[in-house]
Amino acid sequence: MAILIAIGVLGVIAVAVVAMVQRDDPFSHAAKTLDLTLVRSVPELIPRLEGFVGGLPIRVDITQRKNPAIRYRVFYRSLDLGLKLTRESSITRTVGRLGNQDAQLGERAFDDAFLVETSRPDALRQFLTPERRRALLKLVADHPNVVVEDGSITLVGSNVTPSAEVLTTTLTDLSTAAATLVAGPPPPPAPPAPEPIAASSRAQQGRDPEPELEIPAPDPEATESAPEPVIPAPPADTGLPDAGLPDAGLPDDFFDRVFGADRLSFESSGAFATEFRGRIVRLRGTLKHASEYSDDLDFPESAGTKAVVAVATVATDLYGTNEVDAIVQLPRGAVDHLQRGDPLAFSGKLEKIDSFMRNIYVTDASVINH
Repeated sequence: MAILIAIGVLGVIAVAVVAMVQRDDPFSHAAKTLDLTLVRSVPELIPRLEGFVGGLPIRVDITQRKNPAIRYRVFYRSLDLGLKLTRESSITRTVGRLGNQDAQLGERAFDDAFLVETSRPDALRQFLTPERRRALLKLVADHPNVVVEDGSITLVGSNVTPSAEVLTTTLTDLSTAAATLVAGPPPPPAPPAPEPIAASSRAQQGRDPEPELEIPAPDPEATESAPEPVIPAPPADTGLPDAGLPDAGLPDDFFDRVFGADRLSFESSGAFATEFRGRIVRLRGTLKHASEYSDDLDFPESAGTKAVVAVATVATDLYGTNEVDAIVQLPRGAVDHLQRGDPLAFSGKLEKIDSFMRNIYVTDASVINH
């Protein structure tokens, strides 16, 4: 059955590709209009657009699910709000009344338009200025299926053969909204976690606690006008000394071979597919985010916990030093005992990579207790 479904999916995509070629390929037109890179995977010739629109990285691809769909994504720095905005509907409004999370911001138009999920509602209210709310309201009015999250805006459309005008307009709309979100002051930082162990340790040693440094609050006017400070990147690490466990299942130079040396995306994907896909790996890193899901774009037709774990860094002349994240499929509740910044070791099947965003995907994973 799975084979028949896969054949059917490829058949639908093949028909779509033929239709696009017959219509002079809107993906090629959009690439030229917006100065993007067009890549086609072999042998399916499935198109993918990558590049920058309005200074923000974007990607357009076709999801290879039971019902293929075109997916637009714009990426930006994480807002660190545990955020997910989706269009409000009569169903989600009813569910909200039954007690499920739907943070209310106090503006009728916004609250009626969006189902709001956030771990920091007070910080979100402060962050969503009138200008940002207007931009998001316009976005959801033009694109009802849009999903706004901490580091990306995603839109999945039903038509896998859009016109060049639809492609360019949609990317421009999403990038404009994303640029409005990241312009101006960022959200207030989350309060630091208490450190009771360190405090008790000083007390046991009979030593006075070290005085806390007083950091002056930023000037609001300076924050509005001054450019965002550049945070130095961590030292480059192209191997696995910090990520790999004994019998990691990967060579020491894995990350450099698939992401480093200024490799183009199709070169990285080719190297990965030839040498590494399907390997059982054991990795460790720092937990950045985790959330439960029932049907995720990266892990369709399944349910569990999706964890984002920083596992390495790579350095290139083109992009500088970049962090490599592992997108990990775990059972529900597997990391409920952990918080952002905690170390996490895991094992699972290396399924795919995202060479543009420097991500690896590990499925059917489990937490390693060590």
